[in-house]
Amino acid sequence: MIIKELNCLSSKLIKDIEKLISACNKFDGVEHEINLDEGFNFNKYMNWLFVIYEGDIAVSVLSIFAPRKEEGEISACTLPSYREKGYFKKLYTRAIEELRKYNIPKKLFICPKESKTGKEVIKKNNGIYKFAEYTMKFNKNEFVRLSKYTSKLIEININELDKISKVASVIYNESLEEARSTMKNAIEAKERIQFKLMFQKNDIGMVAVHFYNSKVSIFSVGILPEYRGFGLGREMMCMVLEYLVKNNYGQIFLEVNSDNNIAFKLYKSLGFEVTTEIDYYEK
Repeated sequence: MIIKELNCLSSKLIKDIEKLISACNKFDGVEHEINLDEGFNFNKYMNWLFVIYEGDIAVSVLSIFAPRKEEGEISACTLPSYREKGYFKKLYTRAIEELRKYNIPKKLFICPKESKTGKEVIKKNNGIYKFAEYTMKFNKNEFVRLSKYTSKLIEININELDKISKVASVIYNESLEEARSTMKNAIEAKERIQFKLMFQKNDIGMVAVHFYNSKVSIFSVGILPEYRGFGLGREMMCMVLEYLVKNNYGQIFLEVNSDNNIAFKLYKSLGFEVTTEIDYYEK
């Protein structure tokens, strides 16, 4: 047995883990994705991926998703033939040590709603259900474009970091230091594009897209509080979708909290359909 703790991944390691995840999903009858993007966490030096190898085979993996220092989201899976042997416990112990090292107080377990095995593991670790998120997939045949726009969608560059960080800190309700770190990572990441929304020469909204294999994820959708309720969020989403459709990105996804009815209705009206429900448990 070899246990690896990592903050950056090789292409071989990614392939090994993707093979592991695929085998687990097939066995459990779920669609579960584990974060393999090293650019999302607030601290690039933190080890966020933990994997156990038996020989040349990756048999168990645990990933920490911590874009902000308040909490770390934990997702994991183990090959069926290696379950009930303490592999998750070994990885979880290492992960907890890393979270403590970086003073991350809250831990959230992520589990597909249909995963009986995942829920059993979470129950053993005293996880308490908190909320759910829907994964939604875009159906371009249901997308109705707007006839005109009052705002502009612009890709952010690194020269705007200080200015845009102030906007991000308000939108996402985080400190300026945290916002600056998050925005810097987003702008510099090769597999992401960070956009801003301009209205009457003011930066008033933000949205990002992440490219992974043949899939695209839209995330961090936000509008400054004083500009909400005027249809600017819809404009921003429409422009992002038009950009992705124009560039032939076929599989487009996003996630939305099940309690956020306003956002859910907006995404439904734009052509998104629920594919998966993910439950979150706090430890």
